[in-house]
Amino acid sequence: MDDYQNGGFGDPAGDHIAIISQGDVNHGSGNNLAGPIGLPNIEDGGYHCFFVNWDPGSNTLSASLDGTSISYTGNITAFVGTSAYYGFSSGTGSLSNLHTVCFGAPAVAPMTDVTICPGESTVLQADPGGASYVWQANPSLSATNIPNPTATPTSTTTYFVTINYACGFSGTDDVTVTVATPPAATASSNSPICEGETLQLNASGGTSYSWSGPLAFSSSSPNPTIDNVMPANAGTYTVTVTDIDGCTGSASTQVIIYPNPIVSIVALNAPLCSNGPIVTMQGIPAGGTWGGAANSLGQVDPSILSPGMHIVTYSYTDANGCSSSTETSIEVVPAPIVQIFPAGPFCPTDPPTYILANPNGGLWSGVADFQGLVTPSMLAPGGHVVHYSYTDLYGCSDEDEIIIQVQPGTPVNIQPAGPFCPDAPVQTLTATPSGGIWSGAANGSGEINPATLGPGLHDV
Repeated sequence: MDDYQNGGFGDPAGDHIAIISQGDVNHGSGNNLAGPIGLPNIEDGGYHCFFVNWDPGSNTLSASLDGTSISYTGNITAFVGTSAYYGFSSGTGSLSNLHTVCFGAPAVAPMTDVTICPGESTVLQADPGGASYVWQANPSLSATNIPNPTATPTSTTTYFVTINYACGFSGTDDVTVTVATPPAATASSNSPICEGETLQLNASGGTSYSWSGPLAFSSSSPNPTIDNVMPANAGTYTVTVTDIDGCTGSASTQVIIYPNPIVSIVALNAPLCSNGPIVTMQGIPAGGTWGGAANSLGQVDPSILSPGMHIVTYSYTDANGCSSSTETSIEVVPAPIVQIFPAGPFCPTDPPTYILANPNGGLWSGVADFQGLVTPSMLAPGGHVVHYSYTDLYGCSDEDEIIIQVQPGTPVNIQPAGPFCPDAPVQTLTATPSGGIWSGAANGSGEINPATLGPGLHDV
């Protein structure tokens, strides 16, 4: 291809094309195989499409430039042998010109469709062999004139691009960006529950899971559990669900953990006495359930319990269904055995007498003074109550009482006798009732002898 006329080489006046072998440029030599054929002006600064073809079956070498064709039939292997290099070279002699060669448009390297998750972006990459690019306008593209714009679609979108290559060639391509449907994440639990129970979390909607929650809780299980929970485990538990496309969704569940009630039993001030009254225990809060040594009303009857330690239990369930229980030990001590020793009967003339009782150290009452002393002469004939009570170191007490009898006594009368003369005979005195004992001036038979008694008064 030549756009300059060299007069000595047989060049035509206009631009022309020819087939010459051996690198010869003289159309008048034997190396000129075909042409020259005139061409339109090609020195215009533009690209011109050139095609060349070798058909080994017919030994035909053909070419065309902008639709002007030329060909030569002959065994060109005689010139080049069994192998050859092909390419382009150019020369302008002493002048200067720009020669640019580009090969024909390649097949478009197609883009591969992609799938993204909602809210994500992806970089599109058109055939990098293009010279310029024109993307069909779309607000989700970061640019429309570069090979690799960033696409941020909110729904599945197909993008179209026109790729301009050298030599005026162009091609088109498209790519579909599918916006996947996010996973429908769910989160739930067995809340509300009570302190000490097991929390069960449940999630669905994906192929992998990531939980987070109070006290730095984390788990990759869709259905994790937390044993023996505390109120501090309450709060919001969030699960991030990932599906097969790598898209994520999240859901939360609010966990309520009720504290167990604080339960106590009011302690007794002292041990219970085996002969003591029924004691009603006090539980806090009221309204719970009693057990152990207490009946359903919380009553403890020490009279039916053996001496020693006994357990009383108390449990309470609040309005949330949460329960707690406690227990306490109560002691039953044997009561003292109190006994007054029998005494009497007494005559009004008997001297004051101490009543005896066991154990010592108790309190006397009734007709006995504080020391247990009874004075018969101060008592009317008949029965009289003597009471004795005793309290031991545990505060346990017992009592006993007896009836002492004070006899009424028999009236004794001596018949008046005398006065007697010194020479009177022995006198026998009489008294009622008979059978008593005489003394004083009378002998044992109740006789007096005035002769032996001096003048005066004598007691009988």
